[in-house]
Amino acid sequence: MLDVLICLSPLVLLLVSTRVSLHRGINLADEGYLAYGTQEVLRGKIPIRDFRAYDPARYYWCALWCRLIGSEFIAIRISMAFMSGLSLCLVSWMVFSASGNPWLSAVVAATALLWMFPRHKQIEHFFSLGCCAVMFSLLSGTGQPFWLGATGALGAAFGLNILAYFVGSATLTFLAIGLLYGTSGLIALPVFALGLGASISFLVLCYALVPGFLRCYLDLKVLALFRRKTTNLALPKPWIWNAAPRQFAGFSRLRRLVLQALFTLLPVVYLANTGFLLVTADADRAAQLVLASSLVGLIYYHHALSRADLNHIHQVIQPFLVTVAAGLAGLLPISVAPAAMLLIGVASAALLWKTPAFSESWSFQNNHPVTWVNGADTFRITEELHKALTQQRDVVEACSNSQDTLFVAPAAPALLALFHRRSAVYDTFPVYPASEAAQTRMLEDLKASDPPVAIISNGMIDGRKDLRFDINYALVFEHLRSQYHLQDNTPSGYIFVRREQGTSVEGTA
Repeated sequence: MLDVLICLSPLVLLLVSTRVSLHRGINLADEGYLAYGTQEVLRGKIPIRDFRAYDPARYYWCALWCRLIGSEFIAIRISMAFMSGLSLCLVSWMVFSASGNPWLSAVVAATALLWMFPRHKQIEHFFSLGCCAVMFSLLSGTGQPFWLGATGALGAAFGLNILAYFVGSATLTFLAIGLLYGTSGLIALPVFALGLGASISFLVLCYALVPGFLRCYLDLKVLALFRRKTTNLALPKPWIWNAAPRQFAGFSRLRRLVLQALFTLLPVVYLANTGFLLVTADADRAAQLVLASSLVGLIYYHHALSRADLNHIHQVIQPFLVTVAAGLAGLLPISVAPAAMLLIGVASAALLWKTPAFSESWSFQNNHPVTWVNGADTFRITEELHKALTQQRDVVEACSNSQDTLFVAPAAPALLALFHRRSAVYDTFPVYPASEAAQTRMLEDLKASDPPVAIISNGMIDGRKDLRFDINYALVFEHLRSQYHLQDNTPSGYIFVRREQGTSVEGTA
């Protein structure tokens, strides 16, 4: 019982960090994208079919918490904190199962918590660790292969990429099992494949029963990847031998160097571990966990390659931490391994201190936050953001009603959720380079919905001038200029009001 309490002690840290950070800040981009989609689900809309979205399960998960708690952004943050708690339990279970060392399990879980950012991306952290747990079970011969395979469909409901990483990890794991134990070790493969296939078939059947959903999913989620030829907006790869890329520009020289070294060494460590363990055929549980998490880490590394910024490094680091902890358990005495892991945790805290996402929970750079109340949610935000949001909300409420749509672009869907307005267009996150066809589709949506207000950010996505909205969506921006009155123009963007309503707002221009 004492061992269990020690293993789960990092949950106390999670409670403290959640209490400190729950009302702090607003991420207008990705967090807003999740919040708006959750609102749409609560209105009875279907993700992907009715609005641009992630895979559907994460919205229904968040909507459940909104129903239970009665708020929106805050309820979603609590739902993500719950996922963090599940992740900590997975980390502790895997490391304790492999090492029998509760102190090592507690320290690695606490270190994992330091990396669990952004806070609205906890589903990614959970499923990367869940994938490690499944592959560890396959390598160690524990668990039922059918149900281990069936967990792939659970991941698929939350993200197509999660399914892809699960299948990739399983493929490498069974290859490793075949190399280690020969064909006799592959007895679980058919049953695992049956579980995966049956669960995916059931998920596809559920999708097919929703009118129009499966067709939209295939067109807008699967085939769109091939049309776009990328899974994400790419950034320069921060290899250690390259100059520091622009996404690390705000960091100190030492922090940039460490992040570049980490990015470069992740696949090296995974490949070295895999090669060594396949050659030595070490079969103890610590070695099995090192191999499982290394194989998962290799596959998940694609996520960091697709968009090589700190947020994506956060999302792929968990298999690495499990690998390190299991390696320490196998190499060091039981009393020394936790101390070594603690040093890694301290180094992690020093590396992440004062980085944007980490600061929201753990540091106090903003000593004078302002309280902003919006519906059932209360936020502690900067005075500058408070002023901007209040001004935008005043214009939206003065010029439209709850039945009207709102046009927000390119990367601030949180405004739709905060102001409780439906999007005037399907694409609530238009950040990719836009073809003329994409601009025409958006223009058609805009003309059909005829929103009274449009809020356009003037920022450059990833510092790229070609992705600034007035350039990337020039046809749409020209329509706004011709059909709308420019109510306000600030360095951060524009507020447009439909011409016949342009004189109805006072004191905002």
